[in-house]
Amino acid sequence: MLNWLGVAGLIVGFAAVAVSGPGPNPGLVDYVGVAVFGAVVALLFLRATRMRVELADSGVTVYRLLTTQQVAWEDISDVRVDYFGLHIVCRSGVVVSAGSMGKSNWSTWRGTRTSADSRVDQLRAAVETHIGGPLLGSSVDRKQ
Repeated sequence: MLNWLGVAGLIVGFAAVAVSGPGPNPGLVDYVGVAVFGAVVALLFLRATRMRVELADSGVTVYRLLTTQQVAWEDISDVRVDYFGLHIVCRSGVVVSAGSMGKSNWSTWRGTRTSADSRVDQLRAAVETHIGGPLLGSSVDRKQ
């Protein structure tokens, strides 16, 4: 609900700019440009606020800003988190990152647990439950 309110606010803001005139002597191209730019910003805002990681029976789905990628449970070899986000390492070597779930460098340097660490533990447990054993890369140093 809050996402839609933000999008509505962006649309109203850009509509106000379009009505009041984008510049000293606006033409039709200026109005259309502002409207198109506002629509793009509103859609990117909506998409950015919907970034997430979903677990399903078939695997893990990572919704990023412009792309969505699905990884089967059997393809996951490790799950890690750092400043850049949550990383799902596949057996083929491909890394699928969810940038919306990161851990600050300060927390990493101090070795403190954050909510991102809890999410990684939950995802690791879900993967190990679905594949019926430990992850291949689970020997990676995990600070508790």
